[in-house]
Amino acid sequence: MNGAGRLGGDATALRRLNTARVLRVLHRAEAVTLTDLTKTARLSRSAVEGAVEELISSGLVGEVEPVSGDARPLGRPARRFRFRTDAGHVLGVHISPHKVFATLGDLHGEIVASKRVELTPALPANERLVMIRRATQQCLQAAGVTKDDLWAVAVGTPGLVDRTGRVSLCSVIEGWTGLDLAAELATHFPCPVRVENDANTAAMGERWRGVAKDVDDVVYVLADHKLGVGVVVGGRVHRGSHGAAGELGAMPRSPWAAANDFLVSSDHSPERLLADPAAADTVAEFIEDLATGIATMALAVDPELVVLGGFLANCGQALIEPLNRRLPELCLLPPRLLLSELADDAVALGALRVALDEAESRLFAISAG
Repeated sequence: MNGAGRLGGDATALRRLNTARVLRVLHRAEAVTLTDLTKTARLSRSAVEGAVEELISSGLVGEVEPVSGDARPLGRPARRFRFRTDAGHVLGVHISPHKVFATLGDLHGEIVASKRVELTPALPANERLVMIRRATQQCLQAAGVTKDDLWAVAVGTPGLVDRTGRVSLCSVIEGWTGLDLAAELATHFPCPVRVENDANTAAMGERWRGVAKDVDDVVYVLADHKLGVGVVVGGRVHRGSHGAAGELGAMPRSPWAAANDFLVSSDHSPERLLADPAAADTVAEFIEDLATGIATMALAVDPELVVLGGFLANCGQALIEPLNRRLPELCLLPPRLLLSELADDAVALGALRVALDEAESRLFAISAG
């Protein structure tokens, strides 16, 4: 390559780096002036002006109305710019034996629409896929958004999920084992599709907007169709080599399997059983089994926090207090225990967070060329 070619390439690369730097500042800010952008991005004014114009042309940045009274000495108000959170959307979906729950967010993760559809557990896999597509389409329509506006879709589903988005094993949805769920949904959405285990996405949702906010090491116990465990280590989901991390119930005759059987076979809600004096012995066995499972995860992972989610979150102090008494006898350093505040939304919110992470990687790749 001759010298002129190298100089042209260097200039293009520098322009892309400047654009990426300016975009990152705008992505975090509300609305800023060129002067503020120049200071924060530590770039020349001409470089910032060029980057802003490029981002406006791409549709990622818009100019906002001037603030009243914000005038420079010559009388003209300073131009202010913001990242356009509506330049694209992300979709998070919770699939369970009993429902599909779709949540649509903008590029800052603010929810703009949601749709919940109740399902019967016996619904065949092909019909369940039809209902998933229908629910997501209705969610998009409610916000006036098309599939082409989506930057990423993420799904939380029961079962072991491999790195490609295939469900390698699922015992609670008929026909789900072996289903390449990511590929099935990719035929419907013209954007990247991520599929994760539901307990893992619940853990991410709780870390994003729940009681585990910004906690880096978390174990999330999800009581939905069964007991599941999501593990976050160092702020990232720990899936293991095959997506089986935290699957304590797979061990036959284990205390965790017994706790799961108690929940699945119970004709009453756990919160009612905990308050029923006639069920005291049965409840004591359940709490012992649950404590043993939590202690096992605590000794293996050493989390700062364990969150009890799903319908366990409704049990209140009647569950937390006996667990807090028992865990110090089973753990070297017992973790904090908290009840989820996200109720039934944790999985969908976690899926939305996964989709948002995917979208943000695309966002900054665009500016970097």
